[in-house]
Amino acid sequence: MTIDDFGHLPGGTDTETFTREMNSWPVDVIGLNCSVGPKATLETIERAYIMWVLENEGGSKQRTAEVLGIDASTLYRKLSRYGLEK
Repeated sequence: MTIDDFGHLPGGTDTETFTREMNSWPVDVIGLNCSVGPKATLETIERAYIMWVLENEGGSKQRTAEVLGIDASTLYRKLSRYGLEK
């Protein structure tokens, strides 16, 4: 699976830009215990992507769920699983 498999990126961002931005995130900023790079797990990438979309959507969970193409309840479940609830 590659970043292209995620489909829609917020604001018309292309996958190259997203990957470059994601790889530049400091580990402590995204709260991961490993780097986000070519060998990252799908869970790590999903968590980082959710955080990135949430930030780009101004913290709106409803809009984030829409951009991700998932139900809001699914987003809340993922936020809980990844310890991203606020």
